[in-house]
Amino acid sequence: KSKPKTDELKPYVYRGLLRCGECGCIITTETQKGHNYLRCTKRKGPCLQKYVREEVITSQIQEELKKVSLSNTVADWLIAEVEKEKSENGQTINVQIQKVNAEIVTIDTKLDKLMNAYLENALTLEEYQNTKNKLVTEKHVLKDKLNAFERSGTIRFEPVINFFNDCKQGAILAKSTDTTKIRSFFQKVGSNPLVRDRALVFSPRAPFAFVTKIPK
Repeated sequence: KSKPKTDELKPYVYRGLLRCGECGCIITTETQKGHNYLRCTKRKGPCLQKYVREEVITSQIQEELKKVSLSNTVADWLIAEVEKEKSENGQTINVQIQKVNAEIVTIDTKLDKLMNAYLENALTLEEYQNTKNKLVTEKHVLKDKLNAFERSGTIRFEPVINFFNDCKQGAILAKSTDTTKIRSFFQKVGSNPLVRDRALVFSPRAPFAFVTKIPK
């Protein structure tokens, strides 16, 4: 009996996402007459902001998602262009990889010959160790270069392709009724959204901000 009872928080979709554009307090949600309303918690003092229906904010978020979205036609064309460049880049990288592998084979051959020369007493132990250390160092450098070549394709192109797929997803969610997915994608697009005068105040982060400048 001494433990206070705490009701579980209702799963309001925009809980903890929005702040008041006037005082900066968190926007909370209440249910009245079967509808969800968003309002400022006013924990910092008086605030003149009024209630706004949840579906109104959802509609405004969807309008923001439209701005950072691309049609399937445009996004697929851009992805195809990136894939083409990725393929061409891959061919260039393959040539470089073959060249580095050939240099590694050459060093391995030199190491074998070096060992034979030492076993035949053609080299002193000091001469053998110094030359071997130099060749091993060169081999490590080549292996690092090889790893860099193998990673470069993914590092350069995959994020771009993923971004264009996100732009396609934005167009889908702009027409969706799945508010959970809408919220998740909205958080990915930008940060620190505000509500002021029953309107969403929001700026997308890069690179989504660039898409808003493309004529739809």
